[in-house]
Amino acid sequence: KEEENFRGKVSTNLVFFQNKTFIYKPRSDFKSKLEVYNTSDGAKIEGAIPLRVDEVSEKLPDIRDKKEIILEELFKNFSQEPYEHIDVKTFLKNLEEDMNIFVNRYSNLKAKTGSLEELMRLLSDIQFFVYELAIARGIRGEYVLYILLLSSLRQFSAEILSVAYSIPDEEKRSSFVNEALSIVSDFIKEAYHEVLKLKKKIKLPI
Repeated sequence: KEEENFRGKVSTNLVFFQNKTFIYKPRSDFKSKLEVYNTSDGAKIEGAIPLRVDEVSEKLPDIRDKKEIILEELFKNFSQEPYEHIDVKTFLKNLEEDMNIFVNRYSNLKAKTGSLEELMRLLSDIQFFVYELAIARGIRGEYVLYILLLSSLRQFSAEILSVAYSIPDEEKRSSFVNEALSIVSDFIKEAYHEVLKLKKKIKLPI
C-alpha cells in the first residue's frame, strides 16, 4: 500500500513503485527550479503538488500547446550553418545526373542463372557502383546518392541472399531471385522519379 495523491491509500506493485521512484528522481534534482503538479489519482509523489485535472487551466492560465513547445525546442538545436556552403542548384543537378547513370545501368536487373556466386557478384556491383560515382566526382564527404540508396540496397541484398541460400533447387532459386530483383529495379526507378519530383517541387531552374 502507498499513500494516495488525493485520499487514503492505493495498492501498488514493484513496477509501479520503481516508476514512482524514477519520476521523483529528476524532481529532486531540480527542486529549486521546478513546480511540479501531480494530477493522477494514483500514488502520491514526494515534492509534487496534488492538483485535479479540471483545476489545471485555472492554475496554469498561460499553458502553451505541447506540440508548439517541442517544435520550438527542436529548431533551437538545429543550425543551417554547416550547410550554408552548399550550392543547392549544383547539388541537385549532380544528383539527377548520377541517378540517371545509375538507373540506366540497374533499372532492369536480371540474373542469368540461379547461381549464388552470380547473385552475390551482381548485388556487390550495384553497391560498389555508388562508390564509383562518388569517386568520379572527387567527393570525400557527404554524398547524396550514397545516403539515399545504399542503406536500402544493402537491406535488399541481405534479404535476397538470405532467402536464396535457403533454396536448394537452382531453378526455383532463379525464379525467386529474378522476382526479387524486379522489385529492386522498381525501387531504383521510383527513387529516380522522386529526385525529379523534388527538383520540380523546389522550382530550381536546373
